[in-house]
Amino acid sequence: MVEVVLDRFHVKPGKKERAREWMKVLNHRLAECRATLETENMYFEAIFSEEVGDELYLWWLEVKGAGGRPIQESDAEIDRIHMDFWEECIENGSRQLLQTELVLIPEFIKRAIDVR
Repeated sequence: MVEVVLDRFHVKPGKKERAREWMKVLNHRLAECRATLETENMYFEAIFSEEVGDELYLWWLEVKGAGGRPIQESDAEIDRIHMDFWEECIENGSRQLLQTELVLIPEFIKRAIDVR
């Protein structure tokens, strides 16, 4: 079963620049980031940013299967770096999960996912 999740998180006051640095680190280390997706049973992940007034929000879009290993259990250096930035930048309790109403996946992608 494929799960599609869209979450919004508030960046702590005074941490906008660190959050932007975090995204730069992840973008510069894409190969390492991609290498972690399989153990998480993640098919697709994208991060978006949104500025509302002086506030910064980060949005995570994930398409994943069941049974993946949580990032918190990862041995990968990039995941430790990612979680350190997370702890520093994301405001606790700020998660807003949007309700998934419809998921359309082309048949050729669904077949590829089902093979796994």
